[in-house]
Amino acid sequence: MMRERGMSESHSRRGHSKHGHSKHGAGQASRPGTAPVAARAANGFAAVLALLLTSPGFTAEKQPAPPGKLTIVSAEILDSENGYPVPADSVFFPGETVHLRFRVDGYTRGEYDRVKLSYRLDSFGPAGKRFVMAESGKIDTELAPQDENWKPIIRHSPALPRHAGTGDYRVALHVVDELSQAKAEYELLIHVRGEDIEAASRLTIRNFALAKVEGGAAVPDAVFEPGKTIYGSFYITGYQTSRDNRFEIDAELRFVDEDGKVLFRFEPDGETGSPFYPRLWLPGSFKLDLDKTLPPGNYALILRVNDKLGEANYQTRKSFQVH
Repeated sequence: MMRERGMSESHSRRGHSKHGHSKHGAGQASRPGTAPVAARAANGFAAVLALLLTSPGFTAEKQPAPPGKLTIVSAEILDSENGYPVPADSVFFPGETVHLRFRVDGYTRGEYDRVKLSYRLDSFGPAGKRFVMAESGKIDTELAPQDENWKPIIRHSPALPRHAGTGDYRVALHVVDELSQAKAEYELLIHVRGEDIEAASRLTIRNFALAKVEGGAAVPDAVFEPGKTIYGSFYITGYQTSRDNRFEIDAELRFVDEDGKVLFRFEPDGETGSPFYPRLWLPGSFKLDLDKTLPPGNYALILRVNDKLGEANYQTRKSFQVH
């Protein structure tokens, strides 16, 4: 929480003096001719009281300011932690940290201009799953005269999951005024462009592709030359996860000729994890160096994956030619 002021952030509580009040007896009927004297006495007392109220060092106890409507008056996405706002339709990518800033107004000023707010931030992915843990905090401070237009600031910098999919991610802010019990809420959208991998209800492999350069586009006719390198990529999805988002996947890959003879067997590989945000797909990649003496012909790569938690297997085949 930041406090923006035109003067120094630090300030001390202003002094408050308490004055006793004398008790006066009930009024008595006055004798003729005494009323002017009583009037003069009353006027004299008022003059003394007025003098006291305007004397240096006298401070009347300030009453709490009437509360306005508690409102989150602004919600912004910044280009850095203390940076400038960016357009609301800005697009972010998996793994990025998004810096948010909220301003609050309409809070209650209590005795001694005390402000007491509490807040909670909840962050959800497109399917309603939290992508970071909830964050909460408090604002408890006393204001000085220069804080007349002060608006408390609440900051939040959630990191998007590295495996975030495309969609709108939501950050919901809930604020409570502890003095008036008023509440305010605001929901900010973060537009994310991630991998668009179609989900599956059963273990499967999607987007199995072969390219001539790492990270390049798939070769449409799947034809390669001897001595060249094949770069392969794929995604595993449809595997089971536990309640804590845990998964256990093994994969093995074989390079075979058209008769099914194994020419090369890759070392088995696997991945196990338990991320906070559910991981619905796993990326895979490999590199195959073709021998310069490899005869022209039809070949294939056979990929097999094993879901240990779901006790399921899946196998697919990707054919290509060499000439």
